[in-house]
Amino acid sequence: MATPGEAPTLFQNLEYQPQAYSIYDAILEFLVKSDPLRPELGPQPQLAVSWRPVGDTQWEFKLREGVRFHNGEPWNAEAAKINLDILVTIDPPSPVMFRIQPFAGAEVVDEYTLLINTTEPWAMAPIGLSEVQFGAPGLLQEIGPQEFAQAPVGTGPYRFVEWVKGQQIVLEANRDYWGPTPNVDRLVFKGIPDATTRRQALEAGEVDIIEDAALEDVPDLRDKGFVIADVPVAQSILLSPYMIDAVADDHPTANPKVRLAMNHAINRKEIIDTVLGGFAKSLGGQVTGDDAFGWNPALSDYPYDPDLARQLLAEAGYADGVDLGTLFLGEPAEFFKQADFSEVVRAQLAEVGIGLTPEVVEYSTFLRMALQEYSLKYWHVGGWQYYPVMDAAFALMWYDSDAFLRTGLPEDSGYNEVWRASNREFDVERRRELLQECQKIIHDTPGPVVLWQHHKIYAHSERVKGLVPTPDERIHWGTVSV
Repeated sequence: MATPGEAPTLFQNLEYQPQAYSIYDAILEFLVKSDPLRPELGPQPQLAVSWRPVGDTQWEFKLREGVRFHNGEPWNAEAAKINLDILVTIDPPSPVMFRIQPFAGAEVVDEYTLLINTTEPWAMAPIGLSEVQFGAPGLLQEIGPQEFAQAPVGTGPYRFVEWVKGQQIVLEANRDYWGPTPNVDRLVFKGIPDATTRRQALEAGEVDIIEDAALEDVPDLRDKGFVIADVPVAQSILLSPYMIDAVADDHPTANPKVRLAMNHAINRKEIIDTVLGGFAKSLGGQVTGDDAFGWNPALSDYPYDPDLARQLLAEAGYADGVDLGTLFLGEPAEFFKQADFSEVVRAQLAEVGIGLTPEVVEYSTFLRMALQEYSLKYWHVGGWQYYPVMDAAFALMWYDSDAFLRTGLPEDSGYNEVWRASNREFDVERRRELLQECQKIIHDTPGPVVLWQHHKIYAHSERVKGLVPTPDERIHWGTVSV
């Protein structure tokens, strides 16, 4: 398989690297795992077989028995606790930590019973913990997470074999795997950043699968007998403002009528059909797609209505138009055809009198500005990833007024109360209703400018069978054969 680049590490607890997702999950496993094609089922057993709240601030997990790590170490409650103890010491903090903020430590009850302590009632504990991967505890303690991430040892269906930097990463089937035996004996991952070079490698038979096939290559690849497999990614694409800063700075972005005008000024269907070749999906005016638990079927996308957009601008005091400053874009682009669609969005906003000046910054700088300096104001093309948990909470969390990204809604929107109640609600259906109410508040206020879900496009040879792309941007190798 050719990926769009080589990841610097192979341990999700250390850092998220999209080009390594299908490698992480082949080697390492979780307590629980959501089914990305059936999010309504909630978290499903993996290294844990059952779980339940025991009081307001504790969860009990019963662990799978008879499982061993690839180096022979046993999987048990002590192994789980060691992993969690190390997770909270990673510096800079693990990206997983913002998913499990109420986590307050783990206790071993017996060999296969683990207690998770929380700082407050945390109904989402199993969902949040479904992002934490578990490695061989003794090795992890001995060499530390940074070195471990170069040659990980897990419990998954594949074992790490070798990493020849700049060339390939090799995995082999774990014949002692506790679950179904893998169909494919050997997986080789080659990082190839250039899309044309990836396509050429597929056509030459050097690889069987390419990730992120270029849109313009799809018709030709189909004509040559290759299989195109695509899926909407569980990530919303938005124009996101930092609204709290906008209020403090008396910026026009702070006016909800300006944000509503922006939503009505964009012809999403035209962009999806022409710029994206149909490889995108409506979000229904929400900050997740309908593949998320907590999506609200009662809402709909903002209709394209430039006259209404101009009327709303006039009501906001900008009848002659308004300049909103810089539109920040990361380079390389995070999203499918980002440079192309961003220019069309900018032009459509300009047609109703809304000015944005694009500025491209190197992607690591883009992330630093957004996540550390808070200087990426006021507008940028961004998005909320809600995989692998497939739960709307992981996009909705950023609209609380205390969210560290400072994209919170105004206090008088009522959002904080509903959102925080959803975190404490242990009844599944009631929590769904609260998340749907959060979606409605964001839609009606409104919050961001909602665009779409982009697609992940794979191309593979006909000899590859059972490759089913899923919204979490991972290939789940258990279904794949050659």
